[in-house]
Amino acid sequence: MFERLKKAHFSSFMTAMIAAILGLLFVIFPASMIVTITRLVGFVVATAGLLLLIRALTDWNRYMVLVITGIVIMGFGLWIFFYPDPITRFVPIIIGLMLIMHGVDTVRIANAGKKVEMNHWTLGMVSGLLSIVLGVVAIVCSRFFRDTIIVLLGIMLIYDGVSSMIVTGRFTRAERDVVDSTAHSVDDTDDFV
Repeated sequence: MFERLKKAHFSSFMTAMIAAILGLLFVIFPASMIVTITRLVGFVVATAGLLLLIRALTDWNRYMVLVITGIVIMGFGLWIFFYPDPITRFVPIIIGLMLIMHGVDTVRIANAGKKVEMNHWTLGMVSGLLSIVLGVVAIVCSRFFRDTIIVLLGIMLIYDGVSSMIVTGRFTRAERDVVDSTAHSVDDTDDFV
């Protein structure tokens, strides 16, 4: 069970690190990062459409619905890739959703930290709740962020990523201490048997 928790914490830590790096890139290169992310999404969508098209054409039954769906998805992905501007309006909304998900994850970890008596678990809880609020603000004010202060989104992501890494690190340390103290108490009782 400890290994499964360790993997979950590692995944949480890596996601937080990606958010912080993405935020840093948003602060340094705000306009080009939005276009880059949008083009990346277009590439992924076009690739998914191409793979669906290949599967449809190589299938024994060759369902025309899958062929048409693959062509439409691939065309939509290529359109996003080559004409990213209309789609860039949704980037702040996606970032806002990401902040909300990280915030919920941080609140969950802080709550679990409370159960294992982690020091400063309340800071983790406040940090997670603040990330959720920032995510909602990013979604509600997405037009404002896209047009004027995309850098603020980057700062939000950096804050969210760094705070999540700190909370996850503290929780992992506190959990390890609980496991170690339990192992020591079991070892101590074994001596008397």
